[in-house]
Amino acid sequence: DIQSVVAVEPNQFLYPKLKAAAAATATAGAPFVTTLFLGTLEDYVTAHPGQANQFDFVVCTLVLCSVGNQDEVIRSVHNLLRPGGSFVYLEHVLADDGILRVVQQAVNPAWHAVTGCNADRHTAAAIAASPFARADTAAFDAKGPWLVRPHILGRATRE
Repeated sequence: DIQSVVAVEPNQFLYPKLKAAAAATATAGAPFVTTLFLGTLEDYVTAHPGQANQFDFVVCTLVLCSVGNQDEVIRSVHNLLRPGGSFVYLEHVLADDGILRVVQQAVNPAWHAVTGCNADRHTAAAIAASPFARADTAAFDAKGPWLVRPHILGRATRE
């Protein structure tokens, strides 16, 4: 049974939507408490020391492209999880090869300056090299801008 949900949203423009969704969930009689945090995962970890081994699941959707140190954030997620906990992720990533990969790497500085995210992250490799015991990742092309169509969806488990 879910007892609580902590939602961390770094985007100040999306935060009101998150807040409205949490309120609607509470109004609908959800049997859990929702805590909202406006800031990055790094900010949350800093503001809430002693949270290691506290979570059964951490879910990141289109987050790891925009964090400063992806490896550090993945380690933080690992530390937040209880043994047996799962990290579920959906991220856009660097193309495996071809012209798209070359374009992603060439335009990434400008893309990052405009959007705040990186189009050239090796996220699957970073998760595979992390302390997680197991990571099952599937690659697919999503709809949307050509530059960020390559995506991964996966689940990593902490021992």
